[in-house]
Amino acid sequence: MLVCVIAELIALRFMRNSIMTEKLARRGLRIHQEYEADVMMQVTVKEVMDQNPPTILDTMLLSELADLIAKNDRELTRRQGLLIVDQTGALAGIITRGDILRALEQSKEEPVTVLEAGNRAPLITYLMS
Repeated sequence: MLVCVIAELIALRFMRNSIMTEKLARRGLRIHQEYEADVMMQVTVKEVMDQNPPTILDTMLLSELADLIAKNDRELTRRQGLLIVDQTGALAGIITRGDILRALEQSKEEPVTVLEAGNRAPLITYLMS
């Protein structure tokens, strides 16, 4: 029994994977805990991204957007952020639910557009094909 314990300790010290997970690791699955494959290492952004996300015009009033969300518009309510585009369809910014709530609290008197309430300089990545 002592030999088994010593062998286990040596294996834990020098092997990254256990005997059970070594076969999965050799297939390219990363195991970050015992018996659990790291799914994020197996999925690409292209596989999970929305190819045609809904957009809103930069001239839309914040109150109009808030009304659409309050009415449970399916395209708008299933996301935490929305893309803002200009008249030509080019990306002008992004607005999140947090941005909407902050802007509604701050500007009670004058109308605010979604572009004024949102982020005009979002970080952008491009899909490499």
